[in-house]
Amino acid sequence: MNVGSLDQTRSSCHVAQEDNVEMNLAKTFEALPEAPYTLPPNEALALLDVSVGNGLSDEEVRRRAQAYGPNAIVSRRRISALVVLAHQFQSPVVYLLAAAAALAFYFGELEEGSAIAAVLAVNALIGFLTELKAARSIEALRGLGSRSARVRRDGHTRLIPADEMVPGDIVLVEAGDSISADLRLVEGSNLTADESTLTGESVAVDKNTQPVAVDARLA
Repeated sequence: MNVGSLDQTRSSCHVAQEDNVEMNLAKTFEALPEAPYTLPPNEALALLDVSVGNGLSDEEVRRRAQAYGPNAIVSRRRISALVVLAHQFQSPVVYLLAAAAALAFYFGELEEGSAIAAVLAVNALIGFLTELKAARSIEALRGLGSRSARVRRDGHTRLIPADEMVPGDIVLVEAGDSISADLRLVEGSNLTADESTLTGESVAVDKNTQPVAVDARLA
């Protein structure tokens, strides 16, 4: 499984895509909901101006694709581990602690200097591992554009490249599928998602259609 995907371990569901990209062209519908996961499914669908049964029309898909662009993460050069490590020491607090450690050693306070140096090392290690994992996850997410997605448009089910998905698309998810966009679940049965590459959890997470709090942890 690629990092960043949500692999469905057992599912049969419909979801409406919600993308948090600002629209630069003329609006094709009123507005994208800022937090669709806080709304009941019917309200989210109404704001996205789409129905589960028919999905978006081809004409509406073209308008939204023009307004929002492709469903893809902009490619960037791979971040090296050395860059991530160096970033851990680019902080005024780190500079102050390093100076304090240097002064402690200079005046012969080896115990104090060693303690400060140990704190700096542990802090740098934790920050390095966390940031490196996040960077690798984002890099893996960029590869999701090559995936396909099953959507409902004009009342028909179609298999399209994932980067052609638009806000409001009705996405049909089956067991074993990987999710290539932020989605709001609107219908589902016995749905679980493997989020281990995002959260480190080894057990699949149950999913349902109920709204959640605006500050809820989503993955």
